Amino acid sequence: MEHPAVGFDDPTLIDPLDAILNDLANDLDGDPTTFQDLLQISRSELGPNNMANITTAMEYFRSIENNKVYDKLDLVDYLINVTDTLNYHTVMGTNRVSDQLSLYKERLLKHREALRTKGVDIDKNFVGRIDDIKKIEGVISGDFAHYDSVRGVCICGLGGMGKTSLANEVCYRLYKSNQRWKIIRIDLRERDTLLDLLSLTLTELHETFSSTDIPEMIKKLWKIIPDIKRRTVLLFDNIDGLLQNRKGRQQISPVLKFFNDFLQMLDDTT
Repeated sequence: MEHPAVGFDDPTLIDPLDAILNDLANDLDGDPTTFQDLLQISRSELGPNNMANITTAMEYFRSIENNKVYDKLDLVDYLINVTDTLNYHTVMGTNRVSDQLSLYKERLLKHREALRTKGVDIDKNFVGRIDDIKKIEGVISGDFAHYDSVRGVCICGLGGMGKTSLANEVCYRLYKSNQRWKIIRIDLRERDTLLDLLSLTLTELHETFSSTDIPEMIKKLWKIIPDIKRRTVLLFDNIDGLLQNRKGRQQISPVLKFFNDFLQMLDDTT
């Protein structure tokens, strides 16, 4: 059932999957035979203890969702499989549920691809770290009064500790918030110099430049940043590689000075 308050792009809209599951729950609660068949098919996934406590279709959906750490796509794939096995139809047998869920999956994949083009990525394996997320999000958005003057956040840690995943999750939440932050990602993987950093940053800001003179490039960046009116996050990813690379060690001082001056410029102009 399509509804004007359903969609992906606006945080005030209902996720289409929630609308689909709500309609299915109403249908299944009125069809106890099909509901019991669904429970039996899902017996191994739910486990006997959960099976005994599930009395409504919505309880079934939530149990499937919570039984494992599912990404939404994993949940949809599971429901496609079980409803297809049942050959489950709604609306007087005219709507095949697995087809409806497959259409949702297609739309969700397109939505996530669109997010990636905007610098927002979703790690389906990312779980927990709620306190870290809320703190970083609060610092960036200015929700914490004692952090009101903060213009930058550095996420530190050893390789493989999930720094990028944490940053992605924060950016995704900011993008989906009512303030609709813009996310600009500057990926510095396999980049060695301050020149690389400046070139990529100007490119991601859609600025043309002919000079590779570093002071001139910094001057250009200093000029355009204050003109950005929308709330924006510049996500410099894999910066540790630039600092640790053998060729890049000579660039450590200029890179750190650049970020120090960058944050000072933001503090002076925002």
